[in-house]
Amino acid sequence: MISEATGKMAQFKAVRRSLQNSKIESRSSFLTTGTAFIVTLLCLLLTGCNNRDAEMRAKITGNWPVRPSGSMTFLPDGSFHFTNSFVSSNGTLKWSSDGTWDVKDGFLITTMTNSTAENTTEKPAAGVAHQYKINLIDDHHFSYGTESEGSSYER
Repeated sequence: MISEATGKMAQFKAVRRSLQNSKIESRSSFLTTGTAFIVTLLCLLLTGCNNRDAEMRAKITGNWPVRPSGSMTFLPDGSFHFTNSFVSSNGTLKWSSDGTWDVKDGFLITTMTNSTAENTTEKPAAGVAHQYKINLIDDHHFSYGTESEGSSYER
């Protein structure tokens, strides 16, 4: 009878150990699955942002007319060229600038590398970087920044 009780006690302990191990494996499996889900979700979000930025870059690239008589050209190599002129009572005012551009997380980032102005003292400073939220971009419209600091183009 004692050996039978000892055997049953051993079986009970084995079943209890098995259940404990099963709970640990379930928790571990849940944590592993949960971690994998979070990592996958973050990768998809980051990839989505990168794809969105790439789509915006593709739509921005090209020539955009600037009023009254200029243009803003975003080149595929990440450089830009801007020209504009305005006839006033003091003569024809002219501006020209070059720089770099990129799109990151839905923002247009520009850095002016060269700037000239004729018949005016209003000359943008070279070396200055700007970051503007892109409000709208499609094949014919491009708007970024705010009403007081930004631009809107149509082509």
